[in-house]
Amino acid sequence: MAYVSQGRVFVAESVWTPLTVSDKLEAGLPLTEEEEKDVLTANAKQLGVAMNMYACDNDDKFPPGDTYMQDILSYLPNESLFNRPGTNQPVFQYFPLSGANDSPATTIMGMFDVGYQWKIILYADGHVQIVPK
Repeated sequence: MAYVSQGRVFVAESVWTPLTVSDKLEAGLPLTEEEEKDVLTANAKQLGVAMNMYACDNDDKFPPGDTYMQDILSYLPNESLFNRPGTNQPVFQYFPLSGANDSPATTIMGMFDVGYQWKIILYADGHVQIVPK
């Protein structure tokens, strides 16, 4: 880019930098499928940590199904982690655990399913897996 100021010519280099996911979300732009998958995976991991922290503070019991969102909010940076990225639409499905949990690594605690050919599964031990539908 070149411009003239006070009779002098100035040349500035213009560099295109791709938008980050945060930039896109802030601007209200749509995310690619891969970007959405990355954001939802990170959100599921944070939800898993929050639920396990809740359980540690509550005699190893996970939150009940009807109040889980309110119960774990104090362990989260914000409530948008339950939502589809860039929307206010909650898409996290919580499956309350009942009774003893023999195998946390194989017990499904929640899921994000936003309509692609994959879904994101959160297990009771806090790990997350992307699985095909």
